Amino acid sequence: MVDQEVIGSQLHQDRFPFQSEGDITLAVRNANYTLGPVMLHIVMKPNASIPAHLHKGMAEALYVVEGDFTNEGKQYPGWHFVAFQGRQGTRPAHY
Repeated sequence: MVDQEVIGSQLHQDRFPFQSEGDITLAVRNANYTLGPVMLHIVMKPNASIPAHLHKGMAEALYVVEGDFTNEGKQYPGWHFVAFQGRQGTRPAHY
């Protein structure tokens, strides 16, 4: 049984609300912890960037669906999964 279905056409895209450069949009796909982790759909146009920022004690997983993603100088091609282990305190994240 499916508890929630999110159809792409139902998503509301907003301008990325955090410090960034270039054209970046964000749509919330899941914010209900009982259905799994928070899931955000972020679209970054070519040459857009999100500066180094901190994640306080939480893991982060990224799915690169199209184009290339660069983190700390390493490039990840489309259809790539990148995971960052959650840690106590904070860690910098570079996009």
